[in-house]
Amino acid sequence: MTSTDELGPVLSEALAAMEDGVAVFAEDDALVFANARFSALAERLGGSADVRAYADLCAAPGAEALPEASTGAVPDILLSGGELRCRLIPLDEGRALLILSDISAQVQAERLSRARADQLAAILEHVPHGVSYLGADGRLEVANDEFFSSFDFPPDLTAGTQGLDFTREILRRQTGLEGDALDRAADARLARIYRECENGAVSQDTEWLDDGRVIEIRRRLTPQGSLVETYIDVTDRENALEEAQRAVRQYRAVVEDQTEMICRFDPAFRLTFANSAYRAAFAEPGGEILGRSLFEILGDEALGEEIGAGLSRLSAERPVFTGTFRETTRQGDAV
Repeated sequence: MTSTDELGPVLSEALAAMEDGVAVFAEDDALVFANARFSALAERLGGSADVRAYADLCAAPGAEALPEASTGAVPDILLSGGELRCRLIPLDEGRALLILSDISAQVQAERLSRARADQLAAILEHVPHGVSYLGADGRLEVANDEFFSSFDFPPDLTAGTQGLDFTREILRRQTGLEGDALDRAADARLARIYRECENGAVSQDTEWLDDGRVIEIRRRLTPQGSLVETYIDVTDRENALEEAQRAVRQYRAVVEDQTEMICRFDPAFRLTFANSAYRAAFAEPGGEILGRSLFEILGDEALGEEIGAGLSRLSAERPVFTGTFRETTRQGDAV
């Protein structure tokens, strides 16, 4: 039923053009006006023309109240599986305005967004590194547990917190700064990070923590201005590298201090290492002998062939070749 007697032609035409379904009920609950959209949406709720039927629907167990969206005394209700929003607004003289809105597209978009967010969260929790995502407004939108445990952030730093607060917390622990000095340092650091990430570049920092861990941080800006960060625990790698460097330093110190001549050749008998004693004996002043052939350095073809033959017989089972030879240094000394 559609009536324009009480509404007037202008208002009726305006209501008829609305995308939402609109119906007006009189004091006796009789339907006074309903636009075509209301009739179409009402079919999904049983097609009732009685306002009390909608009131009953709004009170049914499956209805979801949205009090924060209400514009009248009665809260908005989601019906039809959450795809219809029903708004019942009391009017004067006992009349009521009922508005039905099809929000199925919005609901589907929200469901898809939640599903993707759940998928992303599941993926991030299986990533063995800390990962965080700061939106274009600088607030933390997504982060996995590894991110929070990387620096053992306090519980009040959660999703929705400004990234500046995380930066401030890291600097506070590292520097002991407080107050305005800490704020300035955090502002400067975050500005430097965004500046380094411009034009698709990667900003990278390495943090040495008090507990001995070493964290490598890599950051990149998305085209939308969001900041993606990964926190990688590289403690084992750094320790292994330091151990290797220490071993090299010890080896070189021992070898360089030897008065005996020590050298190393590759399979083609090119010199790849020589200690100071060997270089002093066979290298020209200011000259370089690395990369030169053993036979060229010795200058004795027969001796070179004899040493070469002995070296060529080396194997895992026979790793040592021993011989006694006489060589002449560049100074003319026999050794």
